[in-house]
Amino acid sequence: MTFSFQFTPLDADSLHPQVSLALEKRTEQISRKQFPQRWELIDKLNSVEKQTPEVLEKRRRRRACWGLANWLLGLCWLIPTLLEPRLRPFPLVVGVLGYLSGVVALWRTQRTLLGIISLIQGVFFSFVALANAEELGVLLILGIVGFMMGLVSLLTRKQTRVTDFNRSATKLLQTLSERQGLAQMRLVFNEDGMHAFQLDAPDEGKTIPYASLEWVLETDDLLLVTYDETVMVLQKRDLLTGSIFKLREFLGERTAYVVCNLPET
Repeated sequence: MTFSFQFTPLDADSLHPQVSLALEKRTEQISRKQFPQRWELIDKLNSVEKQTPEVLEKRRRRRACWGLANWLLGLCWLIPTLLEPRLRPFPLVVGVLGYLSGVVALWRTQRTLLGIISLIQGVFFSFVALANAEELGVLLILGIVGFMMGLVSLLTRKQTRVTDFNRSATKLLQTLSERQGLAQMRLVFNEDGMHAFQLDAPDEGKTIPYASLEWVLETDDLLLVTYDETVMVLQKRDLLTGSIFKLREFLGERTAYVVCNLPET
């Protein structure tokens, strides 16, 4: 049985998450071999039933809606309370609590949205207060609070964390993209091992026996083959002969084969 691959250009931007995930899984597999008892405990903890991503997303949206409603109601209570001191202190307490509960809920679920609406709050109330400072100047408090909350929310919103695996994936993809002559290469998996060769010299290639392969890591679009501190990146679309299902079975019988699933977003 023979499975052959060609080499076509890699789309580094779209494939980067998959390469990063595969490199992380490779490190995990090595760690599992070195510390089996620790990973047995981790697997037991992870086996506890958790909510599905769909349920968690619905819950997050529901909390965001409640947070936005509390934020708006809090402002609605605060405006007349600030303009009419006679209404204090009960309406003031209700307004502050409603506004703060909305801020906390949006901070946890929709921090970017909180930043945007807070800046709008800051602009609106500052403009209103400065336009009629004699009667509405006290509303400048809400403007200042809005500006501060907006800036803090936007500056502290969640950023994509750059890990060592992200950096390694970037470097690997850059190296492969700059490599010349890949279009004239073929890689074949057969009974003897993994054989790489140039089209104009098929008999002068290099064969790596399966015993020398460390891992084959499969992602949605890729196969990463690691051996002797080398990582070979193959695109599933470049498979010329055979099917990926048969190849998975074929390699799974001859070397360590791991299927990597990207987390749902």
